[in-house]
Amino acid sequence: MGRPYTAWAENYWTLTQPPIARYIIAMGGLGGGYRVGDLNAPWQFDLDEDENIVFGTMPSPGLLWWSRLPMTLLAVASGLFLFLFVRDSAGRAPPARSVDVGGGAGTPSRAARQHPESLQAQIAELHV
Repeated sequence: MGRPYTAWAENYWTLTQPPIARYIIAMGGLGGGYRVGDLNAPWQFDLDEDENIVFGTMPSPGLLWWSRLPMTLLAVASGLFLFLFVRDSAGRAPPARSVDVGGGAGTPSRAARQHPESLQAQIAELHV
């Protein structure tokens, strides 16, 4: 029957590299015009950068850019989704009072400083 196909057997790549992220990264590379033959060999962590360049494990700047683009867009979309979810879940914050913002009782707010007539009315209320 022959030797079974072991691409998905338990090893470093299948246990530590999530496949969905790798598919998204591959779609970015394909979108940038890179094909399987353009890919570099896996990085050798026991070698320094110069030795990795000699062995062809250093990816090109274009391949890196196109491979990182979809993950960047996904991160931005995830952050926007999280913001919208929290905003809709939490509702609107109550409006701040014109007095007591920042300095405690009797401290005029920015709105009161911009409209002195309202500041005078607030001072009159404090003296009553």
